Amino acid sequence: MTKVLSIDIDYCFPNVEDWPNEDDELWDEWHPTTKWNLYFAKYPDLKQREKIIDEECLDYMLDTFTKALTANPNITVAFGLDHDYILDSVLDKDDLEIINIDHHDDFLAGCYIDKIETDTGDYSNETFLALHLLEYHLTKAYGKVDEGSWGAYLHTLGKLKRMVWIHNGDKSEEDTRSPVNRFICNHVGEYADWGFATAEEYDHGDYDYDHIFVCLSPQYFPNCHWDLLSVFMGIYEDHTGKDCKLEEFWDKRWINKMAYKETYEILKPSLADVKRSLAK
Repeated sequence: MTKVLSIDIDYCFPNVEDWPNEDDELWDEWHPTTKWNLYFAKYPDLKQREKIIDEECLDYMLDTFTKALTANPNITVAFGLDHDYILDSVLDKDDLEIINIDHHDDFLAGCYIDKIETDTGDYSNETFLALHLLEYHLTKAYGKVDEGSWGAYLHTLGKLKRMVWIHNGDKSEEDTRSPVNRFICNHVGEYADWGFATAEEYDHGDYDYDHIFVCLSPQYFPNCHWDLLSVFMGIYEDHTGKDCKLEEFWDKRWINKMAYKETYEILKPSLADVKRSLAK
């Protein structure tokens, strides 16, 4: 078993979802800088943006990160901007046990929920499950993966054995995708254990992890706080004397890599054919 501590800094921004969102501005724009500049242009009186950090959540992430970093002298560490970057550092491992401190569960993104219109806006449990099974199928069949569904992608590959989502304390299991995630982990593909806990409920034991991954998720909180990732990177560099390799990882997203995989697979042999024909 390879034990992985995964930390998403958006865990300390649970209140962003309560901000004004008249036209889905919080979630419709994928480009993070554009998103936040347009958002605050529309809501210029939103002064609370500088005060939205949950300091207790931030302290928990830093404390857990530091303890895990020092518990195992052979631990490996990787950083990323979005959470799908984690695949770069875990795909070569099997039997993954991932403890994910995160505002979102990141097993499935629920990207098809808004595609179905109902009179009341509510969905039956069966419809909710079916839409997530569709997303899971497309993840398995076509590698459709993003920052919110990398957990399911690892499960489709048979690499995930256990995933525990350490969530913000204001969530209940019934109000999240946890029941759907557990159903898929238990009944679709290879069995995996799905866990749901708060920071207070989860015991890290001796903090003896094999690997740590930390990401920023800039789409999910304002750019005035994006420097928080540098705190984790600085602690890592100070403790290990190693480079966090920002210049190597900042622009490598798996959502792009997988989305254009078939394009690459078509172009590579096609280019070879063209070159051979031109050489005749």
